[in-house]
Amino acid sequence: MQGTISARLRRVSRDLADRQFDPAEEEGAESGFTLIELMVVLLIMAILMAIAIPTFLGVRSGAQDRSAQSDLTNAIISAKTIYTNNNGYPTPAGTLTAQLGSSEPELSFTTANVTYGTPHSISVAVAVDGTGIILADQAADQRCWYAEDNENATAVIPGTNGLTPIANGTAAQGISYNGTTVGASGITPCGPADGNWGTRTLVANWGPKYPS
Repeated sequence: MQGTISARLRRVSRDLADRQFDPAEEEGAESGFTLIELMVVLLIMAILMAIAIPTFLGVRSGAQDRSAQSDLTNAIISAKTIYTNNNGYPTPAGTLTAQLGSSEPELSFTTANVTYGTPHSISVAVAVDGTGIILADQAADQRCWYAEDNENATAVIPGTNGLTPIANGTAAQGISYNGTTVGASGITPCGPADGNWGTRTLVANWGPKYPS
């Protein structure tokens, strides 16, 4: 009887030992990913990146445009206030840039063209009779944006082509906005006297809001 019990105990001990130190289980616990599994993971990551990166770039570009447009909108509103208080825009343009700098100290105003390398910098041109103004800014995505206040359809501004009519080509006078298209080339720097404005390539798109 005692021998039978001892035999059974030995079998139970062996079973427990086999279960505790099963080489197959140890090998499964220590095994890693196969090459195919790693390739599938990398493929999924590449697909996600292909979707996310263009979306991120589009959002960033849109934010850059909104920033430049916001600067121009603030500047044209301040300029309009100066026009109302003085019954006209101060001339020459340097006088107006000084007054705008006092009204909008977070912005930089100049009579020269501007580039995206100098953020929050606004180019200013005033009609020779003080009845109109054109402001320009360049976003970090290199698009040029413009804001115009046209109070006299016959007003002209100094430009690369001599005196350029300030009239925006629409029946309505007042404040209008415009901008170059996405991916436009040869637009650096931006300003009221740049090639876009001087050759009137923007004349058809002026409106009460910025084009998309």
